[in-house]
Amino acid sequence: MAEGFVGSAVGKWNAFLEWLDGKGIPLKAAADAIEEKGIPSLPVFLLLLALVIFGLAQVLPSLFTAAPGSAVITVTAADGTPVAGATVKIYSLNADSKYTNETITASDGRATFRGIPAGKARLLVSSPDYIFPDASQDLTVESDSINKASVSAQAIQLNTVAVYFQVEGPSNASVYLQDSITGSVLGTRDAASGSFEVDPNREYLLRASAPGYSPVEQSVRVGSSNYGSVSLVLVKIGETAASQVHIAVWDNAGEALANATVQFVDIATGERVYSLKTGGDGKTPVQEVPLGSSWSIIASADGFLTRSIQFNASTREMWPEAIRMVKGNADTTSLITITVTDATGKAINSPIVSLYSRELSFNGTQLAKYQDAPFTGEASFQIAASESGQLSATAYKPGYLPSVLLYATAGEHALALATATDDASGVVNVRVTAADGSEVSGALVTLLAKERAPFGIPAKITGLDGLQSFSDAPLKEMVAVASYEGRVAFSEPFTPQSRTASPQGASAEVAFPLLKARTRFSVRDHYASKPVASAQVSVSSNGEDYSCATDKNGVCYLDLYEGQAVATVAAQGYEGLTPPPLSIVAGADNSNAFELVSTQFERASRLVFEGLYTLDGEKVNAVNPFTTYNAKYLLTAPQGLSFTKANAHVRVGDMQTLLGGDNAVIVAYSAVGASITRGTSYEGAQTTAQPTEESAAAGPATVYFDEAGFTPQDLQVVSGSLVTFENKGGISQKIKIGDLIQGVTIAANKSFAYEFKQTGDFQLSSEQFPDNAGTITCIPAASAEETGAASTAAAAGEQSGLTFKWVNFEFQRFTGTRELLVQIRTGAPSAQPVTLNHRTAFYAATDVLRDPADSDAGASKAELLAFTAISGSFANDFQGECSPELNFCYRVVFSGATYSSQYGFQANLGESFKLYYSVYGLPNSQFAITAKADGAALAFESLGGTNGTRFAQVAAQVRTGDTGQASGFFTVFPQRISEDASVTFTVSSAAGETVVEKRLSLRVISERQPKLRVAVVPTSLTALDSSTLTFTVTDEYGLPVEDAAVSVGKAASQLLAGSVIEAAPLEGQPGVYAAENVQPSGIGGIDFAVTAPFFSRSTGRLQVKAPAAFFEATPASIQASVDSADGAVT
Repeated sequence: MAEGFVGSAVGKWNAFLEWLDGKGIPLKAAADAIEEKGIPSLPVFLLLLALVIFGLAQVLPSLFTAAPGSAVITVTAADGTPVAGATVKIYSLNADSKYTNETITASDGRATFRGIPAGKARLLVSSPDYIFPDASQDLTVESDSINKASVSAQAIQLNTVAVYFQVEGPSNASVYLQDSITGSVLGTRDAASGSFEVDPNREYLLRASAPGYSPVEQSVRVGSSNYGSVSLVLVKIGETAASQVHIAVWDNAGEALANATVQFVDIATGERVYSLKTGGDGKTPVQEVPLGSSWSIIASADGFLTRSIQFNASTREMWPEAIRMVKGNADTTSLITITVTDATGKAINSPIVSLYSRELSFNGTQLAKYQDAPFTGEASFQIAASESGQLSATAYKPGYLPSVLLYATAGEHALALATATDDASGVVNVRVTAADGSEVSGALVTLLAKERAPFGIPAKITGLDGLQSFSDAPLKEMVAVASYEGRVAFSEPFTPQSRTASPQGASAEVAFPLLKARTRFSVRDHYASKPVASAQVSVSSNGEDYSCATDKNGVCYLDLYEGQAVATVAAQGYEGLTPPPLSIVAGADNSNAFELVSTQFERASRLVFEGLYTLDGEKVNAVNPFTTYNAKYLLTAPQGLSFTKANAHVRVGDMQTLLGGDNAVIVAYSAVGASITRGTSYEGAQTTAQPTEESAAAGPATVYFDEAGFTPQDLQVVSGSLVTFENKGGISQKIKIGDLIQGVTIAANKSFAYEFKQTGDFQLSSEQFPDNAGTITCIPAASAEETGAASTAAAAGEQSGLTFKWVNFEFQRFTGTRELLVQIRTGAPSAQPVTLNHRTAFYAATDVLRDPADSDAGASKAELLAFTAISGSFANDFQGECSPELNFCYRVVFSGATYSSQYGFQANLGESFKLYYSVYGLPNSQFAITAKADGAALAFESLGGTNGTRFAQVAAQVRTGDTGQASGFFTVFPQRISEDASVTFTVSSAAGETVVEKRLSLRVISERQPKLRVAVVPTSLTALDSSTLTFTVTDEYGLPVEDAAVSVGKAASQLLAGSVIEAAPLEGQPGVYAAENVQPSGIGGIDFAVTAPFFSRSTGRLQVKAPAAFFEATPASIQASVDSADGAVT
């Protein structure tokens, strides 16, 4: 059989080749050439065809990838000052994207990203000097658009920090803390170990001395967290001790730099003593140098600029800071070094040093080309050699007047800052307004010289009142400049007076002109979802008329004034559209998408539900609790009907349910040209004819069905209504109507009518298509008067704070399409979904066209009670915890370098993870989020996570915003193994009342046992003397270990007569234990051991020295020296 099949295939292949040859396609010649070599031609051509298909499969998907977008992130402090140097990271959340990028904010607090894949992305912000309540945000990146986000920072406030020290050598050393600039002594300690409380962000000198020892000193540069412990090694006079020095060389990207030359230059003699080479890991061999010596380390490598560092070999092991090499050479790269001092020539710590291009006029948006804030007061910038002389430099620090260097050339420069005294400096108050005179908050403001050259004073951001102040302004003629969303404006020139002459300061006004913004319009067919070419977009903006025609992609552009604009859209073969007013924002991505309805499309509904959207424009299929959404509808005038007015009605939930009972309410609404009424219920609606039950009129309705299902799927009718079931499909179907009709067969294009008299819910089903289902609800004839339940809105979309169950839009005669916007706010989670319902009515001279049909409306029952169709149903089954009486929900979870198991959530010791939280409540509500570590197993890191600071408790202030939702995270550091570690998560209201408190438990595990750190005082004992040993026991992170067991001696130890002394914990001193009455009977060594749960055992040995009184024996004689109680010698 197989041979027959193969033979048939080969025969057909040869016939196909002969057919192609007859058509002039010479494929047969190629096949014959292959056959002559003994290779069947058919498999070869099939293989070639498969390769072509595979290649197309790799190329085609990339042709349909959406264009990427970009993002601008602004980071500001609480006072509006931009935060420079913050790390901003964005990574795509799309399943098919690995995009990630990271940068730092510039001096204006902004970070810009480009090429972000369209879709979901996540933003993370960190800094060692700030915490960020909203550091983690999710962005929706649109194609070809600029996405903006802002992050607020809270400075880490520390009054003092501790500098810890440890002296090696004598036990009676004196340690001095000195000011590194003046040399004045700030404190003294007569101890082998201890600490000093100092001001943060300063440089100090630690100096240790003791009789008979050479003094040693070490420079200490303190940041915003505790420092140390600093090791101070004292060596006896006349002795020499060595320090082991480890050197690492990296490139500017932080990668190891191999084969770099490292030279050691003795600072005392200037002699080059050692020359080493780095290995593949960027490290040199360990070099031994004399302890206490001072060195200059010079690193060089091909293709890199030479760099050097200095250090003092103050400890037995030295790891100087890694040397970072910058690519370049003397022909293409230059180095500018600027030293900032005060009037006396002393270095100023952490000044802001900036380099600006002299060729460009400062326009309020151009920031410093280079900028640094060096702690030492010396800033170095690598520049292109061609830039030398093309830059100017500025230096500034609060409390000083700015200084300017007009020509910053390659080499070293010095800028001296004068103190900003009351007589030498002034105050400048800048007010920024929009074109209409309203205050502009969030504008970037700074001061420039009259020629618009920068002073170097950092820009600030205006507050809600549009104001910002500068307190160290020089007494020179200047201008204020402001920039905001692409706009730039300057004040008139002015000269501030001194603070002595004018304490209130000078005032400067900056007014933004009305700007035009590029605005994009896209027009698509609503039903076909394809671009509409040659559509005419007409816009009225600031009293002027503009228009454009869409291209083949359905897109056109207009330059429009910022503010409100009214548009109309028309295209041949489509209904005209008048959308709600447009909002044009200068400097932003103004994109407007419209959908037109074809005039040739026949449909039953005259009101089209476009969907439910978040306030950011994302379409949703499910909702979150206590969150605001926009429901959009299109109302199209029917062709051929001469009507006088039209009515569109939108409702939340069922008609009978009270306001709020459907877990959603209407909070706002909008439509151009509509008269709007709204109500909170349908109670009080009266019939217009007051008929008896027997004479009540019943209205007809129609249910269409085919192979796809029933339309409408859910229908509500009153008792006595005649409902027609019409088969629009291609085959006969047997239909069942609840328990009323067990089955009726309806042929294709035929119908069946049934009068509903029994009230209740009746399920529709098809025997041929069991998955198709529907519901008909029959209710009693209602009686209510429309006017009793309606109230007239003062304006569409008013922000009154009121909530409603339904809203009615009434239009006078129009043509084309009107867009309706109904804003809803969800309530607490529920198993019942949130539903929207709608209906329309067009009033003609002799009839009313209703959808869905309802002949009783306006006759035997009020208009308000007319039938409705379901717009959509949206699940609200929030996976979190809620307090409905407080209108509040929250969700809190662990996530990170951890995992869940059968034991619950587990964290690895020393590996940080995140505690994510989300809160849902009333819009613009303020909450305080607090997380507290219960016990020592966990701690919280600062959001930067880089300075080593950890806290037992962290807090964040969050505001839910217009959407009613806010989220963030805390970073948790597992620092102690625990079977039952926990965090207490608390949410408090703005008034300080606790809204929720939850305890979250987890385990902290480790593949290795952590080590104990043990310090013993004294470090040696004297034979026959009774001593008290003090043990300080901490973990690897410096935290006290309170449940340790400390034992001194062994059962076999002769020095303690075989006894073991147990140390007892000292009250009020966590982690400190004392062993009393330790009296060795001879010289040698005494062992000690420390154990604690989950830690590895730590052991050590204390040396026992001979006492001052001793025996000495020599071969020639025996001498004794004994001090007796009465002074006698025997």
